[in-house]
Amino acid sequence: MKNHVFGATLWFFTIVIAFSLFHSSKSQADQYQTKQRHVLLLHSYHKGMTWVDDITNSVTATLSKTDPGIELHVEYMDTKRVLGEEQLRNLYTEYRFKFKKVKFDAIIIADDGALRFVLKYYDDLFPGVPVVFCGINNLEPGMLDNRPEFTGILENVDVADTLKIALALHPGARRVYVINDLSASGKGLHNEIAKAASAFATRAEFVFLEDYTVDELAAIISKLPSNSIILRSAFWVDKSGRFLPNEKISYTAVGSGAS
Repeated sequence: MKNHVFGATLWFFTIVIAFSLFHSSKSQADQYQTKQRHVLLLHSYHKGMTWVDDITNSVTATLSKTDPGIELHVEYMDTKRVLGEEQLRNLYTEYRFKFKKVKFDAIIIADDGALRFVLKYYDDLFPGVPVVFCGINNLEPGMLDNRPEFTGILENVDVADTLKIALALHPGARRVYVINDLSASGKGLHNEIAKAASAFATRAEFVFLEDYTVDELAAIISKLPSNSIILRSAFWVDKSGRFLPNEKISYTAVGSGAS
């Protein structure tokens, strides 16, 4: 789902970054003539994911055009492969030490995990620093209340229209199997899909396939009845904790079953 919205998201996101930094440089031009400017790019996930690398490349290109003198710091929280509150506490300790002498001029956040992390530790780690975010799926009401430093764009997936088109293309379908994981992103998408699915309750039965290893999932999918549709949602980490890149999980599990 990420790649489907990537183009428009990244185009707008780079404009937001450029505008924010341009405005800052114009309003504080004299101050920055002699001061090194620092920008933090904080990824929720890890280097090597296509989505992550594309964002890094775009931000790097945008900042080099805005001000070649900006020093970009890139950090990867790796929340797809390392989960839990202990990891977040470790990251907090690491960043507090690592950046205690760095004053950031802006922070760029990619995806929900990094946004929640920064919101939790903002006043301690990055007080007063402007924050721009992208790739946010689950922005809950009130999350940004009293946070005027935060701005950005959301990644909204049109689940209802996706289901409408899928069922129209497959009029004989009576079951929709949703492949999803139990990560923070997966839980958010589960709620979104379940809400949209309620409008199609008389049309098809919806079954979530979530708490399985990738091998178990592939075995289940290979035996699905012919009147089934597979909706590929978020599935990066299986029941055993094994991480699979997006392309590999689609080929290994989804590719073996119904279409």
